[in-house]
Amino acid sequence: MRSLSFWLTVTRFKLALTAAVTTYVSAVLSDGNAWIDQEKVAASLCIMLGVVGVSLYHFGASHDMYARKEHDYFEVSCPRSLCFLGALAMAVGVVTAWWLLPRAGLWVALFDVISGLLYTHFLSRHWITKNILIAAVCTTPIILGVVIGDHVFPPIPWVVISVFCAYFAREILKDIDDRKANHGYRVTLPIVLGVRGAQAIAMGFCVLSVGFLLCGLAVEPTIWSTFVPIVPLVAAVVTSLLVIAALATMDKDRWKREEGLIALSHQFIVAGFFVFRLFRG
Repeated sequence: MRSLSFWLTVTRFKLALTAAVTTYVSAVLSDGNAWIDQEKVAASLCIMLGVVGVSLYHFGASHDMYARKEHDYFEVSCPRSLCFLGALAMAVGVVTAWWLLPRAGLWVALFDVISGLLYTHFLSRHWITKNILIAAVCTTPIILGVVIGDHVFPPIPWVVISVFCAYFAREILKDIDDRKANHGYRVTLPIVLGVRGAQAIAMGFCVLSVGFLLCGLAVEPTIWSTFVPIVPLVAAVVTSLLVIAALATMDKDRWKREEGLIALSHQFIVAGFFVFRLFRG
């Protein structure tokens, strides 16, 4: 009998929940007719099942990689079972999208699933395909919310690019942490350029992320008319600036705290836009 901690890890439950909430908030911003409807619930469920399914499958199929990690060692004794459960969750998510979402929503769900499978078996070996694919997939919860709506909330395109840059940087930091495990198995930026070179590129992408987020906030002046939504949005910017400051002044082996801060910044952005929608009515 596996522990709760094991299942929270292999399903990436926190990430899956964040993705589901992100899709819901994006959908609410893109459709002013209702807070709750079939498409919003279905889209959030699809994205959550996609994250859970891909994560389970990846932990099963790449269990040898996790056993190589020095800092985040994780042992999987039932890889085939995880692959089966992951494939099942992915299939349920895609069928739900096919049944309840517009065609564009189905394409987003398929993109996530196919990307996860290709990443696991082929595209995780080189930093170009690996980092770009992961960063792109991290934007799909926002995009799914948009495609089931009836308009595009003006800041959304800027936020999508900001999230892409943030998660590209996060993948570089994760590769710094895992460079010993990746050696001989993956070609990552810390292996190609060294820790300092990879750190500089990660900092550049964090700066771009903050810049694009500020552009997104600038194109919707009504955001600034209410104080409450500004608090989490400013917190998102400050959190990202803390990561940039750390990257500019430190050269270390472990970037776990900064990886968490990037994810926290994403959560602050989602919270800020949700509160904005709540106050806007």
